[in-house]
Amino acid sequence: MIDGFTKQQVEALRRLADREIELTEVLQLSGQLLPMNFRLDSGLIEAMKARAATEGITTSELVRRAVADYLAHADQRKLEKQAAELKRS
Repeated sequence: MIDGFTKQQVEALRRLADREIELTEVLQLSGQLLPMNFRLDSGLIEAMKARAATEGITTSELVRRAVADYLAHADQRKLEKQAAELKRS
């Protein structure tokens, strides 16, 4: 047993991970959206599902929009910080 998993389960998980790597490479080459795995607490997941349902979109689309919005604001904050530094110098 390895961390509660049998040797067979560990091997199956390794095969799945290898297959995921292969599929991700194919998706990258084809220009398709890449899968991304992350963990959230159940309350946040339920809130995302409810918000997506309210907006009539998938949770995947909600996450894509949220990340794009976050990055856009991060870029804006970076530019504002650079402008402030230029003013000081």
